Amino acid sequence: MGSSGLARLQGLFAVYKPPGLKWLHLRETVELQLLKGLNAQQPPAPDQRVRFLLGPVEGSEEKKLTLRATNVPSLTTHRLVRGPAFTNLKIGVGHRLDVQASGVLGLHSAWPPGQSYRQLL
Repeated sequence: MGSSGLARLQGLFAVYKPPGLKWLHLRETVELQLLKGLNAQQPPAPDQRVRFLLGPVEGSEEKKLTLRATNVPSLTTHRLVRGPAFTNLKIGVGHRLDVQASGVLGLHSAWPPGQSYRQLL
């Protein structure tokens, strides 16, 4: 999904809340599942950097070393180095249902500053 997937998440959506489940637990579960989906996408190919590495001179029998320009991947954007791309989402609750109540719980994700939820309807 990446950042384009994050842009598609902006808006209002409805989630069924069964009886016996707290609204906060449901909101946190939805947020966790959305984060898993966003972070499960394939990362882009690593950037290539030019590095000068020492190597033997080709075609020479002498043991001379020379600098050779080589493309190597830059690992600064690797998932294991930077961690997950998304760590939290702003998921708001439109109303709060009691623990024993069941029904549709309105959730909304963060939208751009200056835009109200009424403009999303």
